[in-house]
Amino acid sequence: AQTAADYTIAEENITTVEYEIKLAYSVPCDGKTHFVAIQTKDVPANYVHFAAPKMDKDAFLVAKITNWDELNLAAGSANIYFDGTFVGESYIDPTNLSDTLDLTLGRDKNMVVTRVKQKDKTKEKLIGEDKVKTVTYEITIRNTRSSSSNFNLQDQIPVSQSKDIVVAMLEATGGELDETSGIVNWKFNLKPKETKKITLTYTVKFPKDKALAGL
Repeated sequence: AQTAADYTIAEENITTVEYEIKLAYSVPCDGKTHFVAIQTKDVPANYVHFAAPKMDKDAFLVAKITNWDELNLAAGSANIYFDGTFVGESYIDPTNLSDTLDLTLGRDKNMVVTRVKQKDKTKEKLIGEDKVKTVTYEITIRNTRSSSSNFNLQDQIPVSQSKDIVVAMLEATGGELDETSGIVNWKFNLKPKETKKITLTYTVKFPKDKALAGL
């Protein structure tokens, strides 16, 4: 069935975009909100999975759209549908300077992510006037899909706000550390039915008379 989108011509001016709709459209006067399709476009996207198990145990499917500034999108809330199913809302900001628009398509239960503290590898020892605590986490990602996935994993180590406390990363299985935020990023391809394990180990040195929590 044809809609107003099939009869719409977009005319781009210096500061605005005007849409000329050459089709009469009846809107019921029932006091309810009705949506009219003004324009429809097929947009190619690259799909990646993102997970930050320290904050949320689930993985999220994200669509990355390049050259999105050519779509003449208006600022505002957007309803996101994936495979014909409503998956949530997002906000589109045309003033964003990034050349890629990221749209979250919801949680993907086919990606199983766990983050477990390794008690046998977490220890504390006394060195002079300081204590040194070693903390190890094991992160496991399992792809139960029948297709491969480009995966972006994110975790974080503590960031010291005191010169008396020193944090050092010992192992991150190939992850890249941002020392300012303490965020560690991993990017990898996960094959169908593949399971990947990542070890994150860091040490915290602090005065023995201080008590630290949340490590």
